[in-house]
Amino acid sequence: MPMEKPGVYSATLTALRRRRGLRCRELDEKSGRDEGTWSRLEGKEELSWELLVELAKVEEMDYDLEEVESAAYGLARATEPARIPESPIPVTDEEIRAIRRAAGTVGRAVTEAREELLVRELRAAKVRQARQEAEQLCRALLGSQGKMRRLYIETGSEYQTWAVAERLCELSTKAARQSAKLALEIARLAYRVAELVCGEEKWRARVRGYCLAFVANAWRVLGQLKKAERIFLRALALWGQGEGGDPDRIFPEWRLPDLEASLRRDQRRFTEALHLHERARDAAPRESWGRILLNKASTLDQMFEAEEALQVLREAAPLIEKAQDPWLREGLGYLKCVNLCHLSRYQEAEGWLRVAWPMDPRNERALINVRLLSGRVAAGLGQIAQGLESFKIVRQYLEKEQNAYNYALVSLEEAIHRLELGQYAKAQEMVVRDMGWVFHDAGIHREALAALTLFREAVEGAKATDALARRVHHFLLRAEKNPALRFEE
Repeated sequence: MPMEKPGVYSATLTALRRRRGLRCRELDEKSGRDEGTWSRLEGKEELSWELLVELAKVEEMDYDLEEVESAAYGLARATEPARIPESPIPVTDEEIRAIRRAAGTVGRAVTEAREELLVRELRAAKVRQARQEAEQLCRALLGSQGKMRRLYIETGSEYQTWAVAERLCELSTKAARQSAKLALEIARLAYRVAELVCGEEKWRARVRGYCLAFVANAWRVLGQLKKAERIFLRALALWGQGEGGDPDRIFPEWRLPDLEASLRRDQRRFTEALHLHERARDAAPRESWGRILLNKASTLDQMFEAEEALQVLREAAPLIEKAQDPWLREGLGYLKCVNLCHLSRYQEAEGWLRVAWPMDPRNERALINVRLLSGRVAAGLGQIAQGLESFKIVRQYLEKEQNAYNYALVSLEEAIHRLELGQYAKAQEMVVRDMGWVFHDAGIHREALAALTLFREAVEGAKATDALARRVHHFLLRAEKNPALRFEE
């Protein structure tokens, strides 16, 4: 930006030096010039633009071209005469100087604000880029053999970033829909990455706290609620230690109350869970509300508040459609169908089955859940044979997985319909022979076992009714995560 006022350049050099808090003598020494050289340069009327730029770029000053241009322009404007349009309203030179002083202050404020905005935009762009790179790295990482994954993390600096840790956390929650063990493995990888992340201690505590919450969540999905509780408390402590360590709010703060709400729900601490759902929503951007509301509807479903769950799902539906996340859409369809079945609104539930059906054919667990729903809907619509076939397929899967509690639930549901049809021999065969292994499983707590034993004895004595099957089924639904609940005969 060469100007026609060379004297401004020497004044600019002085201003730039003072901004760095340097003395002329220091710059003489550090740049290897003779003593007094820098003072003479600043006092020189004919300092050239090229020399000004060269001097401003020396290591001690470290200004770029744009900064030099801005400083020189400001000084030039301050020394040139006012260019005020003619007007019958007079303005004095002193008034012009006062305006320039005020404009300079405003200009500096605007410049600083603009600089801050540009820095934020640059950081946001870097965050987006880091997340894109992390997605590719995690795809390669999880595509490798189990033992190699930890080796890649330990030896590859490209994996030791907050973005990789964050992405692994998200992949852990997705894996939980298919395999709780895989979810735990991925969450542990995320936490190991967090331990290797560089930076200030507050920042590192924030990353570790965030990732440890997902480790706790994986243990929750595995049904280890006491262990999940202990780990989650450690996660919250780390997250708190990192207060102020993430000024750009890279990690979404709503995820921790959202994950904690799921834990409290599984602990049957429903009031706390509902409060945490609201906290998560208050802290989240609108684009994340659909996911939070879906989680809240799941809590209401476990509370057997079907009408309230459906109301929340109606609110979540447009947000989920806008998000265009297939998993959220499947979750919406599944919970809609479940709660419509609770209310015996099978015709409506049938329409939501298509939405609930998993897009990923490899997700066997989700497929089985929807298969159970389809059997329930079919039976509710009077298509009993089709419903019984679905129950049979689900029981076979649960026996293979050794999931005794859910096997008992589905068997009772099937028994209800068989007893209604008068198929007593079939019901007896299923309860006495097929369910035998369930009574020896450690996963069935004492009260649930007592209720099942009562039903089996009734079947063996030819005294079982569909009403009794419903009562036992109803009890097992509520007692699954509440072993203190008593079954009244």
